[in-house]
Amino acid sequence: MRVSALIVVLAFVPLAQAATTTCAAPSIDSGVRCLSPTLEGRVVGISDGDTLTVLDGAKKTHKIRLAYIDAPESAQAFGQAAKRQLSNFCFDRQAKVVVVDTDRYQRAVGLVACDGINANRSMVEAGLAWVYRRYAPVTTSWGAFEVDARRARRGLWSDASPVAPWDYRAAQKVAP
Repeated sequence: MRVSALIVVLAFVPLAQAATTTCAAPSIDSGVRCLSPTLEGRVVGISDGDTLTVLDGAKKTHKIRLAYIDAPESAQAFGQAAKRQLSNFCFDRQAKVVVVDTDRYQRAVGLVACDGINANRSMVEAGLAWVYRRYAPVTTSWGAFEVDARRARRGLWSDASPVAPWDYRAAQKVAP
């Protein structure tokens, strides 16, 4: 358990500061053994602001949920803007993914770098995703990126009362 927490915490080192690593993607992971092999391939689909599809060298597709962030749902305010932004960062680009988990929908959950850009962090910095504190390590500095986006009123933070995706989903379940 302690090793897993260490892996997650170190994965938040900015790409430019990442240390030498035993992983196949040193630009994402930071100096400890990966939880699973790194996926590499071309991004061939963007489902929404926090999910994309990677086509690997063997022509197999992998649906990837970006770890530790939650973007607005597609029907939610800023949902389409988040999808466009993730597309701008990643669509038709080479991606390296360090898989850190598998979600209940059997999607790989990972840290994604598209042409060297940390997509997870960039979505938060652009104000188009929340740090998903339910899953993100407490020690991550990404909360500071979210605070900066709020202060600058970037993306969804320009809304007077932005609704977190997890609150939006809960309200949709209750609605008749």
